[in-house]
Amino acid sequence: MNGKIITKKEANQIKNLRQKGHSISEICTVLGRGKSTIQRYTKEVAVLPEFADILKRKQGGSIVRAEKLWKESEYNAKKLLKKISKKEKLLILAAIYWGEGTKKDLNIINSDPDLIRVFISCIKEIGVNKDDLRVSIRIYDSININESKKYWAKVCRINIKSIVNVNVLKGKKEGKLPYGMCRVRVTNGTKSFKLIISMIKFIKKELT
Repeated sequence: MNGKIITKKEANQIKNLRQKGHSISEICTVLGRGKSTIQRYTKEVAVLPEFADILKRKQGGSIVRAEKLWKESEYNAKKLLKKISKKEKLLILAAIYWGEGTKKDLNIINSDPDLIRVFISCIKEIGVNKDDLRVSIRIYDSININESKKYWAKVCRINIKSIVNVNVLKGKKEGKLPYGMCRVRVTNGTKSFKLIISMIKFIKKELT
């Protein structure tokens, strides 16, 4: 039934099931439809008062199951990965740069502080140290410059005075980019750049 246009009869059935406190997953099972389809047709449907508590209990159970699954997943991830070796950090560095780095010289720009932290940590494995880094930020004019500089200086573990440039763009993006984006460039990084690109080529050759 998935992929076919939903009928008026099905739409009414979805509405009736939702009004009687059935969960999204339950309605998916009954109709054999995908989650996104059911969500679209239940979006504006109000659950009848006599069934509201039933749905809340189901949703509460879903939250508990989700939390349990997250805990199990985190435990299994830790068990699988254990301690990250130097070789694994080099693979992480190559993967990050493959997805996020520029292809002309050694620099990366991103709004994710954890990605920036991991990049700086991993790049040490090829001989790049903190003194080789040049950090700049890109923000929108609605973002406080000093707050952004303090934030990224802390992320990169550098003195705020070491942030060499602030590029201010017109617009408003506090929601998605509350502190803008951070650019980390490596000075005299030609040798390191070629090494990272060569590691990416090696991975491609081995796995494709």
